[in-house]
Amino acid sequence: MISYRIGLLGSAASPALREDNMLAGDEGVGNYGLRDQRRALEWVHSFISDFGGDPSNITLFGVGTGATDVLCHMHSVANETAPLFQRVIVQSPVLELDIPNVSSAGWQFNKLMCAFQAQSVDDLRSVPVEKLVQYTPHVRAVDDGHFFSKGWREALYPTKQESVHDHDTIPELQMFSHHLKSRTPRSGTRSSSHSRSRSRARHTHNTNLYHHHHPPHLQPMMVGDCGAESLLWSGPASHWSATGVVRRIRAICQSLSRSSALLRTYDISSHTPADELPDRVLELINDARFAWPTHCLAATAKRARGGQGVWRYVFDQESPSKGTPHHGVYLQYLFDNVPLQETTSLAPPDTFS
Repeated sequence: MISYRIGLLGSAASPALREDNMLAGDEGVGNYGLRDQRRALEWVHSFISDFGGDPSNITLFGVGTGATDVLCHMHSVANETAPLFQRVIVQSPVLELDIPNVSSAGWQFNKLMCAFQAQSVDDLRSVPVEKLVQYTPHVRAVDDGHFFSKGWREALYPTKQESVHDHDTIPELQMFSHHLKSRTPRSGTRSSSHSRSRSRARHTHNTNLYHHHHPPHLQPMMVGDCGAESLLWSGPASHWSATGVVRRIRAICQSLSRSSALLRTYDISSHTPADELPDRVLELINDARFAWPTHCLAATAKRARGGQGVWRYVFDQESPSKGTPHHGVYLQYLFDNVPLQETTSLAPPDTFS
C-alpha cells in the first residue's frame, strides 16, 4: 500500500509556486502526489527481488482515481527515460478531461490565497496545515511542462473526429460526463438493468485508421469498467423527477437537438414513469461517466500503439451482496475476501438422475 500526498498538498500549482520551486532548485510544480507514487515505485523496483519478485516483470494496477494516476505515470517523462513497470491494468478510470496547465491551476490557487488572506507563498506557509488539508481542489495533475512526456494528450484523449465515430450521441455523452465529474456520488441500490448501456457504449474503432508508431515507453495495457458503475449515483437519481431530469440534461447540453437525441437514446421524457426513471438515468450516467470515456481511452491508446497492445474488457460478474456488477466488485473476486452464505443442505446425486 502506497501513501502519497493528496488534495492541496498533493497538487497545488501556480506561477508563484513554480517560481518559488525554481529558487529552491526544483523543476516543475504540482504533481507532488504523483511524485510520491514514483518514489514508491522506485523502491519497489529496487527491492522487489528481495521479496521473491522480478523487477523486470512488474504490473501497475490502479482503480478509479488510482487508474488515472497509472495513466499519468505511463505518459510521464520519467517512464519514457527510466521505466519501472512492464504493463498496466486500468480499472474504472476517473478520467480528467481538462488537466490544467500551471496558469489554469493558478486560478484555483489564487482563490485559496484570497480565502486565507495570504499575499505570498510565505504567507500561505504560515497557515496551519490542519486548515490547508480541509481545502480539496479538483486538480490531481498539472501539465507543468516537466512531468508529462511529449504528445501525452494525443496518446490519452481522442480527437473530435474519433469521438463521434460510430455513434451520433457521443458528444452529448462526453458533455454529460464532464458535468458529472464535479458531482459527489452517494451509495444506494438499483436493479440490475445495465445490459442496454453495455450495448450502447461498446463500439469498436477500426484500427486500420491508426498508423502511428508504437512509442516504446507506452506499455501494454488492459483497460475496463464494471457493468453497473452508476450504482454510486443511485441515491440522488432516485429522487429526481422526470421533468427535472429533462431540464437538467438540456441545461448541460445547451442544445435542444443534442439533448433531444440523448433523451431519445435512453428513453427519457417528461412522461417517463417514476418507477422506470431511476434505471434509465443510471444507464445514462453509467455510459457518460465510465463506459464511454473508458471506451474512448481504449481506442485512443490502441491508436497510439499502432493498433496493438491494448485489451478492453467489461466486468459483468454480479456482486454476491448487491446482485449487480457495481464499482469495486472486482476487488471482491480478486482477493476472495467476501464471505458467502453457506448452503444448508445438498440433495444426493441420485436425485438428479
